[in-house]
Amino acid sequence: MKSRRLFALVVVAGLLFAAPSDAERFRWTIKTGTDSAAMTVKAKKTTTVAALARLQRPQHVQAKSGRIPPVEETIYTVHAKLLLYRLEADGDYHVVLQDLMTDSTLISEIPNPSQVGADSPWRAQIEQARSVFESQFHPTSSRRDGGRVPITVEGVGFFDKRHDATGAAGNGIELHPVLWIRVGS
Repeated sequence: MKSRRLFALVVVAGLLFAAPSDAERFRWTIKTGTDSAAMTVKAKKTTTVAALARLQRPQHVQAKSGRIPPVEETIYTVHAKLLLYRLEADGDYHVVLQDLMTDSTLISEIPNPSQVGADSPWRAQIEQARSVFESQFHPTSSRRDGGRVPITVEGVGFFDKRHDATGAAGNGIELHPVLWIRVGS
């Protein structure tokens, strides 16, 4: 009986922290900072969720293998409300941010550090952001209400493929990876 429970626990843990699927690996090196251009990402800009959601989506994002300037070469800081969050199958924290003044939303992702790779210049920052988030919230695979608490997030701009994920901006813009986070005002 104990061995069956242990086996079931191992299977569930494997599902929660499995390597990302091909769909989840879309432009993976850019999402995690393991691409050759990650070291060139130095620009910083404070903006809003609404302003990011209004950016023009570049054509042919699906075919891009490199960073899309200037958005994916910029680290953005946004002050927002925490709308929703959950633990994704690939181990990332999916964090939906809502603009302070409008209904605009976007997704920010705090990657699972074990999936990032030691060659990412941001691995330590990702680990720290994840630790801060975990100290305030306890993500599970079920979607959780964020209570619209004030939150400040710093992350790299990233154009994801368009999908129907809850909170996704229409242009596919995300902050991925999240490098720094502060909960509260």
